[in-house]
Amino acid sequence: MISAYIGFFGFTLFVIVYTVYKLRKDNFSTAKGYFLAGKSLTGPIIAGSMILTNISTEHLIGMNGSSYKNGIIVIAWEVTSAIALGIAAISALLTALAWRFKRHTLDDSQIMVMSGLLAPKSQFASRVKLHSAQVSQGPIARWRGYATLHLGLAGGDLSIPGIPLERAREVRSEVLKTIAETDFSALENGSS
Repeated sequence: MISAYIGFFGFTLFVIVYTVYKLRKDNFSTAKGYFLAGKSLTGPIIAGSMILTNISTEHLIGMNGSSYKNGIIVIAWEVTSAIALGIAAISALLTALAWRFKRHTLDDSQIMVMSGLLAPKSQFASRVKLHSAQVSQGPIARWRGYATLHLGLAGGDLSIPGIPLERAREVRSEVLKTIAETDFSALENGSS
């Protein structure tokens, strides 16, 4: 039993020493130095690593023995998790590609926003009813050069996510120009 402990702790110590030795010259203050292999690993390598990490003695020996004793039902979790992972992957792909199915246009009287692939949705807003315009960016959008344009309407709001920053600023400036030119006192009296 003592030899098992010596082997385990000896190998663990070897991994620690070897890792420290190999990483001694890496600069962890940059993204390239922080990520494994300097961000050069491809998708199949990462996916293979995740799958091979999940395969363990329990899968190779324990599950086979349990299947022999109890029947094939022991792999139900593995099958359903594969289905769930497939659905998650499709959902992530559709979310990543959703920006391709978003359109907006601004004319003299209104702004129109269309989105969706399977169930397209259109939103229209009269430029006269716009009362605010704000451009916002999260950290990922800032890094990628995109923004979300939030338009305040009389009776609601309208957002246009995932548009290039320059386009968002251009639309915001057009909307603010419309707001500045609108005589809201005339609107209250019923004339436009």
